[in-house]
Amino acid sequence: MGRFFKAMGVGALLGAVAGLMLKPYLQPPESPPPAAHAAGGTTQGAGPENLAPPDSAGLRYAEALQAGDWDTVIDRTLWMRERLERVQLESGSSESVEEARMELRARLGDRSIVGNQLRLEGVEDQYVFVPDATLALIGSDEGRDDLAEPTAERVWIRVTFPTRGRALRDEQSLPIHALTAGVNTSSEGHILKANVIGNLDIDLESISYDWAYAQGG
Repeated sequence: MGRFFKAMGVGALLGAVAGLMLKPYLQPPESPPPAAHAAGGTTQGAGPENLAPPDSAGLRYAEALQAGDWDTVIDRTLWMRERLERVQLESGSSESVEEARMELRARLGDRSIVGNQLRLEGVEDQYVFVPDATLALIGSDEGRDDLAEPTAERVWIRVTFPTRGRALRDEQSLPIHALTAGVNTSSEGHILKANVIGNLDIDLESISYDWAYAQGG
């Protein structure tokens, strides 16, 4: 009889130990923490809670570049406006101002192969907002605090290029399928220069090369 109770005691002890070992696996899993809010491919705080209005100055600027509306682009871009104002002050000549405007138009209209490459220093805006590219306004944030004027808003635009042949190239000359670009604007709606080359903040982590399902890619 003593052996029987001793065996029962050992069995109970082993059962308790096994129960403790299995407890983490038998308990229902904890609820996962709330997912981090997706930022539309950017790391700058843009997201659905910060949607920019569809008529935002940044988007209108992008659309003007697509359409080749160079005068609208010039009138909206702060450094270009300042250049024309400086020419006016120095020359006092409307002809000189028009010549300077023509030079800016020619610069904006240049979409040469040489310039069609994204570098760490940036890229000219007309190579990003090309005709037939798909533009999607995905969000906005407060923008940069180190530009020529205080930033009122930065809108983030997802740009999807139409074909490999008309796509922006990276530093290895590979065609980019899509990327996200930020346009910083002042309270007066002026486009602020945010890069060494071009006015845009380019989110390098947003770059996609997935042409697999692109029509006509």
